[in-house]
Amino acid sequence: FFDEVTCRWYTSQPNDGLFPITRVRKLIYEDIMYLSPQELRIMRNEIFARHGYIFVSGDLQEYFMQKPWYKPSTKTVTLNSIEQYNILLIEQQEQKLKQHK
Repeated sequence: FFDEVTCRWYTSQPNDGLFPITRVRKLIYEDIMYLSPQELRIMRNEIFARHGYIFVSGDLQEYFMQKPWYKPSTKTVTLNSIEQYNILLIEQQEQKLKQHK
């Protein structure tokens, strides 16, 4: 897939999901500024799903179980620095949107 921000091509992975960019580079505000609260939630949790996180939330569990690449296997995941950064940025945007309701 092609990243318009960095103008680079990345190799697709079977578990890329809707937001593969979250696994290859740190997001910038422009990547997420127009996403809805629901899209942000999926984006954030997709990072965990790639690692096989077992979701407690029924709707997330149902959503990811429909993805052929999702293999639930653990309640604890280890995220790399890019993933950690992206989770924090997404959470900040989610909080910002909640405050503006």
